[in-house]
Amino acid sequence: MAEETSVIKRERNLAEPGFAFLPQTYSELWSYAKEIASTDFVPKAFRGQPGAVLAAWQTGKEVGLPPMAALQSIAIINGRPSIHSAGYWALITSHPLCEWFKESPPDEALRQGYGECSIKRRGNPQVITRRFTMEEAKKADLIGKDNWQKYPGDMLQNRARHRCGDDAIPEACQGLLPADIARDISPEVDSFKEPKAVEESDEPSRIEKPARRRNKQDTKLNSLPSGNGAATEELAVSTQSNPVEHEQTAVQRAEAFILGQPAGFFENTSGLKLLIKGMTNPEVEAVCIAFNRRKKELMG
Repeated sequence: MAEETSVIKRERNLAEPGFAFLPQTYSELWSYAKEIASTDFVPKAFRGQPGAVLAAWQTGKEVGLPPMAALQSIAIINGRPSIHSAGYWALITSHPLCEWFKESPPDEALRQGYGECSIKRRGNPQVITRRFTMEEAKKADLIGKDNWQKYPGDMLQNRARHRCGDDAIPEACQGLLPADIARDISPEVDSFKEPKAVEESDEPSRIEKPARRRNKQDTKLNSLPSGNGAATEELAVSTQSNPVEHEQTAVQRAEAFILGQPAGFFENTSGLKLLIKGMTNPEVEAVCIAFNRRKKELMG
């Protein structure tokens, strides 16, 4: 009789009872991520992307989310790691430092024109209360966005939650933005690269823009914060009093504006980001070149 042979299969030993597989080595972790990424149980952005799966797991680990919950709750929106708004609020309210909270429901927020949220942080005798108003939403150009048109009360509530949660218990979410907030961030500003990456040899030709576009640029120049060295009042007067100024291109006016700024304007790129918002790629490159050149002249 032929001798019977047995097939020995290598089994993964679970570190604890249940279905959870807890990898003991990086190879096991990577293998597990590849298996998960190949299934329909992960959002489309993670499918076939084991590296993204690992990043979501690590982010979830830091804020207290189990691996699969992290894949369902965390996403990259406009270039930022973000968490679904319900998940954000769950992390805030379930945190040990959250003693209690109180907020305006969406219908009340819409009726009163602002969302309001209060959180009592354990160990802090003061209750943290924050609001987000419809007026603020209008100033930030949020009203025309899809979610604000469909669910304005919910958006006011979520904004108030985020403002209060980040002030009261910032360690709960480790900088993760609620998805509704991340969607309101301009991808152009969020994905902006440092101007030093632009080479002066790449300077493009300048193209005259329509009058309507130039007027929008004038408004943007006038609204730059004075903390970045923007002489807003002086620029507004010169623009209104000199008709030749209106005949310049957006790039020429931006370059002239940059040329007149003190060294403090070049310490960071916050003013430049506002300046280039809404410009075309060739215009952005030209303005960045002017920024780099002037920064080098003033700061070396």
